[in-house]
Amino acid sequence: MPSRNCCRSLGFNVGEPETEVQNMVASVDFHRRFDLEEIARNFRSAEYEPEVFPGLIFRMEESSVAFLLFVEGEGVCVGAKSEEEIEEGINRIEETIG
Repeated sequence: MPSRNCCRSLGFNVGEPETEVQNMVASVDFHRRFDLEEIARNFRSAEYEPEVFPGLIFRMEESSVAFLLFVEGEGVCVGAKSEEEIEEGINRIEETIG
């Protein structure tokens, strides 16, 4: 991919890019197993349809962050806009599901 300077030297008007973090994704190992069916029964913010997808979707209230949790204790955090949101989400999962 050509650099901005290379494009400018060819006569193209290339401005400075504006960036904004929209979505960070992080993988997490909780070092424990999850009973996904129990979590789905006990939390309104959890969605679990094992016939469709092997993970449970756990949405954080008042946030755009969600976690995909798997039986073996691994998870994927999606929708965060900062590392702080990821850490906060991990803490809330640990406190909520214990």
